[in-house]
Amino acid sequence: MKSSNVRLILAREVRDQLRDRRTLFMIFVLPMLLYPLLGTAFFKMDQFRTQKPMTVLVFGGGQLASAPTPLIEDGHFSPGLFENGSDGARLLTVEMAAEQPPSEGGASADSAAEAARKVQAKECDAALSFLPISPSG
Repeated sequence: MKSSNVRLILAREVRDQLRDRRTLFMIFVLPMLLYPLLGTAFFKMDQFRTQKPMTVLVFGGGQLASAPTPLIEDGHFSPGLFENGSDGARLLTVEMAAEQPPSEGGASADSAAEAARKVQAKECDAALSFLPISPSG
């Protein structure tokens, strides 16, 4: 077979492939759309699988020291509160808020405002407030 015949057949095949829109789409357009989409999807799925530690801001936690069942131990929630024990407790860090002197309803409003500000500023992931326990008399 002559080289001129081979070149003629090759040119015809290339021209036929370039005319076929489906082939061009599968070669050029689909990978440019599909690969970034798959990469983003796998990245997002990996983010959902990983466990990140969360910080909980606790207001009124000073009264918890006298509670019969400990809620907070060493800056974390008690491991007995979670199904998976110390793993769940390790992922929730407790940040104790500064104790405010009790006032006539103003302290709870100030605490709620401070909690909302800290959660919106992403300084903590959640806020937990305990109302003061009044001595029964």
